[in-house]
Amino acid sequence: MFSDGSAHTSLRVKIQSGLVSGAIAAAVFNPTDLLKVRFQADRSTTKESRRYRGIYHAFSTIWRTEGLVNGLYKGVGTTMLRASLLTSAQLGTYDHTKHMLIGLMHWKDDLVTHTTSSMASGVATALATNPVDVARTRIMNEVVMEGVPRTYTNPFSTMWRIAAQEGPLGLYKGFVPCYIRMGTTTTIVFIVYEQLRKLCGIPGL
Repeated sequence: MFSDGSAHTSLRVKIQSGLVSGAIAAAVFNPTDLLKVRFQADRSTTKESRRYRGIYHAFSTIWRTEGLVNGLYKGVGTTMLRASLLTSAQLGTYDHTKHMLIGLMHWKDDLVTHTTSSMASGVATALATNPVDVARTRIMNEVVMEGVPRTYTNPFSTMWRIAAQEGPLGLYKGFVPCYIRMGTTTTIVFIVYEQLRKLCGIPGL
């Protein structure tokens, strides 16, 4: 779809492919992402005081009380934006870094190259997605009351509000845990992928 016909896929095509695939996946699975955010934000210390008793109860309660669009698909735009940035940064940075290390610095296509590339990908992914992650959490956790205007309406105004009120670093709250999770996941995923690719005799991209 985005290919220019050349043998080597350009960085632009990698980013575009990641943006589209990430947005589609996020749009489909937004309800599950919403449930995850709600459960993580629940600070109840006892089972009886919890907002939701379980996944099915949470799903049915949100559907019944908040609806589909304003409930289960609340924050879908922010989720799509985050997933687009995540996928494009993750895949684009990894593949491009690997090709640069092999082509320009003459590294071997081995575990060291894969680990280095995946760690760089983890940094890029965390930097790209953390601001949207903060905005998404604010949007999904906001309690909407009839007749009361919402504080957070879309990802861009939410990020602007956070930056204005809390400073630019407010957008990077939780960056260290984010990178630990993202960097570790990215490193494991790409190392396993490369080893499976070699075992199956599939040539590299």
